[in-house]
Amino acid sequence: MTGAATVAALVVFASATLFARQGLAALFFLAAVLVGGLLMIGRRRVWTGHLVMVLVALLLLFPAQFRISQLGALGSPGALVGLAAFALWLIGLVLRRPWMAAHRHPLRWMLLGLALSTMASFLAASYRPIDGLESRAAVRGLITILVIAGMVLVVSDTLLTRLDIRRLVQVLVMCGSVVSLLGVLQFRTGIDISSVISIPGFTYRPEEYSGERSGFVRIVSTTTNPLELAVVLAILLPLALYLGFTSSGRKRTFWFVNAGIISATIPMTVSRTAIVAAAVGLFVMMLGWPWRRRWHVLLVGLVGLVAVRLAIPGLAGTLYSFLFSAGGDPSLASRDRGQLFALRFFAERPLLGRGFGTYIPDRYVFLDNQVLLSAVETGVVGLVALFGLMITAIFLGLGVRRAARGPAAAHDRELALALLAGVVTGTVVMVTFDALTFPTSRGLTMIVLGMVGALWRIVRNDVDWAAARAKRLAHPVEPDRPTDRPPAMSS
Repeated sequence: MTGAATVAALVVFASATLFARQGLAALFFLAAVLVGGLLMIGRRRVWTGHLVMVLVALLLLFPAQFRISQLGALGSPGALVGLAAFALWLIGLVLRRPWMAAHRHPLRWMLLGLALSTMASFLAASYRPIDGLESRAAVRGLITILVIAGMVLVVSDTLLTRLDIRRLVQVLVMCGSVVSLLGVLQFRTGIDISSVISIPGFTYRPEEYSGERSGFVRIVSTTTNPLELAVVLAILLPLALYLGFTSSGRKRTFWFVNAGIISATIPMTVSRTAIVAAAVGLFVMMLGWPWRRRWHVLLVGLVGLVAVRLAIPGLAGTLYSFLFSAGGDPSLASRDRGQLFALRFFAERPLLGRGFGTYIPDRYVFLDNQVLLSAVETGVVGLVALFGLMITAIFLGLGVRRAARGPAAAHDRELALALLAGVVTGTVVMVTFDALTFPTSRGLTMIVLGMVGALWRIVRNDVDWAAARAKRLAHPVEPDRPTDRPPAMSS
């Protein structure tokens, strides 16, 4: 029965995808399912954490400017990794594999709400005049929701121990350091690594962005845009600091070096979003740190700022002017025009929007604001569902910090704080750029949400087990004792 259910689910999805003229996406999805099934369905148990780490490494290290041209936006590495993650999770769910967590978490319900709101906006789009371009974009939007859900679910439901989560954090930080070093190389030489390599089966399709600002090269490394790279590094920085503060000896030095590489690369994106994102993440971390650690980090930050001024003259002043003297910045003027345009679209369809993915910037105006974009595409319902997902993750992280008990309590609180910083950063930057449009930053944000769900599940299981044990000790079950009075005889 379970095998038949799996086949039925895959056939339905593949048929819908083929009907939407996304044949290669369906073939990729089916191939991922078959490969995953061969690895997972057999009697020999395979630790899925390794597969999740491979997917995460591909997300960050595979140049996002390469795509399978026939798939368009769905041919990006981030989208393909998300589809593979969803396939892996679906196998575990339907076939009840032992590497899937048995307990559910609130993020599942929030993802269901996001999927239903997206489907509602898709149906609403069919009742308005819509051409072929936007119709295909609406179908891609539905598949993008599978990508988002796949990243959250495969991480939250397959990481079963604290060690699994820590290993994934280590992979993320090391990959982030590689991405940062490639960015530094681009900043110094002006060479984009994606433009000088060739990957069989993929086409190099760079995104349009300002490659230079105030005389400085804007770096993208393996991402598609300087804003996306800034957000990726800002989310990874708290995780690198967490590893440094919870390690000892040479490992401590190694992780702090990684944190230094990531933090030094963030200003090289030459964007306001970079500074805002890094400041938000560090602010959240400092709220949970002891005063001694706060002063140490502030002192190191001041030394780093002086080093940046000496190593790259003019960069610090340029970033300061972006933040506090941006009156004539054309990017801000463009965002003001986009805001007026978006409000007009939103007033036409405020409840369900025009359809997720149907707002095409090349046809209209660039918004650089995920809040406005979601309001236009999915209306109030979709906007509430999206921020409900993010806010739920924040409350889960806060719940971990409150509920953590036992020998691992300090570690749980440190990890929850770093993940909270990543989630809050990913939420705040939705005001500064189209967060769900960029595949790498979108995937990384969903991975962090998944780790929050996994940690919450682990801590809650420990709390429930401790409560049950305390109850047994407080009220032990006594053995049956013979009574002085014989049992009443039945008539």
